[in-house]
Amino acid sequence: MAATLPKDLKRETWKKIKPLLMKKTALGEALEAYGKKSEAVLKKPSLAGFGELTTELETLKSAVAKAVVAAKAGKHKDCEESLKGYTALIAREAQKIMAEQSTYQKDLDAWIKIRVDCISGMKKHQVEMTTLGSKIEKTLTTFNSMTTTTKTLAPPIIKQATALGNKDLLALETLRKSYKETCDSVRIAKTGGSTLDANDRPTEYLESLNKLSSALEGEYNINKGKLEKGIKAVESLAG
Repeated sequence: MAATLPKDLKRETWKKIKPLLMKKTALGEALEAYGKKSEAVLKKPSLAGFGELTTELETLKSAVAKAVVAAKAGKHKDCEESLKGYTALIAREAQKIMAEQSTYQKDLDAWIKIRVDCISGMKKHQVEMTTLGSKIEKTLTTFNSMTTTTKTLAPPIIKQATALGNKDLLALETLRKSYKETCDSVRIAKTGGSTLDANDRPTEYLESLNKLSSALEGEYNINKGKLEKGIKAVESLAG
């Protein structure tokens, strides 16, 4: 009678193969444990989970080896031949785990890259804000010289001065729109982030983004407030 080769790593399959008179082995328990772990990890994957699953597969491999020894000792030749089928099954399962982990890692790498790129973009916006802030200070200096040297100004001069201030305000709003879009790129990106385990998503990226966003928003509010105050001061000098 030809040996029955296993077609899967289910405990029920082993029960059908194992001879009734063969001594109890730990293979059934190992198969069941692996099945439960595999189901849990594939349902909610994580780097730690894949590590645990790989360890569980090694435990299963060891249990098969012990079952082979038990089959030999009990002279269950057909069972011994059947157990050889687990070698190929375990090898395929190992490849499956590697493929699933690779896909998960790519999703994680993509998730991280978007945040690294976003942080890089936000830092560039900081430089832009500093440059614009220097320009705004020059505009405010011009406003200050106007408001401290005279009590009234001719309409054309006021118009020219306020146009300068409004131009800076427009540049400020444009920059704000840019850094908001950069920050939002993290939220709208489709990288499989919702399937990533929370423990695999480093918190420092969110902390850095929040810090950069808050700093930019703070500078925006300060510069906007100064410009609006300066424009009103100039407009108040209309004769």
